[in-house]
Amino acid sequence: MGVLSMMSDAGRSLRRVGVVVCVPVALIAGAVFLTANVQRSAVEHAAQQQETSESMLNAILNQESGARGFYELHQQASLQPWHQGTSEFASSLAQLRSLVAGNSALERSLARQAKQATAWHDVTQAEILTVQRTGRSPSQAAIQKDREQMLDFRASNTAFDVALRKASDHALSVASAVAAAIVGALAAMLVGIVLLLTRRTARRETARHRDQAQLRELLQASESEQESRTLLIRHIQALLPDCDPAVLSLNHDNDRLQITTVGASDALAVRAGSE
Repeated sequence: MGVLSMMSDAGRSLRRVGVVVCVPVALIAGAVFLTANVQRSAVEHAAQQQETSESMLNAILNQESGARGFYELHQQASLQPWHQGTSEFASSLAQLRSLVAGNSALERSLARQAKQATAWHDVTQAEILTVQRTGRSPSQAAIQKDREQMLDFRASNTAFDVALRKASDHALSVASAVAAAIVGALAAMLVGIVLLLTRRTARRETARHRDQAQLRELLQASESEQESRTLLIRHIQALLPDCDPAVLSLNHDNDRLQITTVGASDALAVRAGSE
């Protein structure tokens, strides 16, 4: 019964150590996984912003291409890029507004682009209607003014893309710093737990060696073999309170083993054992 109790205590101790070590390791793994997801989401979000910004620029360039073709050819088919670009620009602008929501600097930059694009579109639309009505292309001065407006829009779009990249780099650096801080804190906790367990184990080993040394001293100081057996049984009882220890010794007179135990009354009992 005492041996089973000792094994049970040892098993519980091992389970506790396993839990104490595994929990921080699991937390570190979870933190790494979550921060990796955050970083991946930040990269994907930044890529979507850049892609949508490029789509918006291509949409307005298609409008410009369609208007120029119509000015030269005076054919309605030339306006197909104009109509397609107008539709795509509106959808890209709406999507980009959603993607930069919460970043006031990007929202202001996008609003400036939208204002420039609207002003250019309104002037160019009026010129297309004039060509359709009169059959005369806009003057070179008007076309040059349209080009200058488009250059202003493209400059704003380029500045917007630069701001997007900076915001993306900042988000990634913040995510990386947070990840490093979390992993570092959890790693420090794990190291502290390991050190604590090591110290506890060292204290137990020191106590065990001290008890063994005391037992050796007592056995060496005992006056008889019978007293030594009693001291040994007392020592085992102190280590394993739930057990009923016994000492086997060989009786040379009859060449048989005899069992020495200590009962509840602390009286020494000797029983003959099997050969």
